Amino acid sequence: MAPIPRNVMVLCPHLGRLLNYSVLFNRLGIFKVHLCADLEDVQHALARHRHYDLFLYDGPNPDVHILGAFHAMSAANSFCQLVLAGSFTKTDRHRLFDWAWDNRVPLLQLLEKPFTLLGLREVVDGLVSYEPGQQRESLYGDEDGMCASCIAPCSHGHWTQPEGIRSQPYPPCALR
Repeated sequence: MAPIPRNVMVLCPHLGRLLNYSVLFNRLGIFKVHLCADLEDVQHALARHRHYDLFLYDGPNPDVHILGAFHAMSAANSFCQLVLAGSFTKTDRHRLFDWAWDNRVPLLQLLEKPFTLLGLREVVDGLVSYEPGQQRESLYGDEDGMCASCIAPCSHGHWTQPEGIRSQPYPPCALR
């Protein structure tokens, strides 16, 4: 089991769902949760606290504007991992994982709604742990921050391709 994240940010335009996330994370023992209703709230929170272990987005399928904001936050090392909650078609799932791979955004999971406390616990347990103060980039073999052959966590801290995400084959993680 991965260590409990120290800081979580949730972006959701629905205030009732934000309160539900507060309750769910509290039940999981995560008490540092920043709740944001829009990107302006996110910017204010990032001005006060520059780094989050988990960033969860629950809203309509992300458009170009939202994806651009995620890319910019990832490039600024504002979060370790991203989880998107929503109702995604198979095409949406492929598009989002391809976008994350191409833009080197650490998309951990697409969480299908409705989900339960157990589903959220599985997400938290699936977090890749980083040492305090350690940047994502230092965990990988190249200066860009990603292992050349990987995109999902393996037991070595590198990223390997999840089944069915890309049509072209990728070699397995070199440490396997």
